[in-house]
Amino acid sequence: MLQRKGADNAMSQHWVGIIRRQNQHLSHIVNDLLDGSRLLARKITLEKIPLDLAGCVNRSVEALFLTERAAVHIIKVDASPV
Repeated sequence: MLQRKGADNAMSQHWVGIIRRQNQHLSHIVNDLLDGSRLLARKITLEKIPLDLAGCVNRSVEALFLTERAAVHIIKVDASPV
């Protein structure tokens, strides 16, 4: 409906973009819930592997600074690999 002819194109595209993003978020949530259900039903198992948590945090902070959300924040990570 938002993409039909005669609608305000810029405003329609804005709302269509929001709806698409929200749909993607909802899809991820549903998939996570289904994965949790499969885990509880023992249909899948998790494999335990070593994780460099310090590296994960550092990469997450670096990725955050690529967005505009972190522009006004100072984040200091003092972590070493274990």
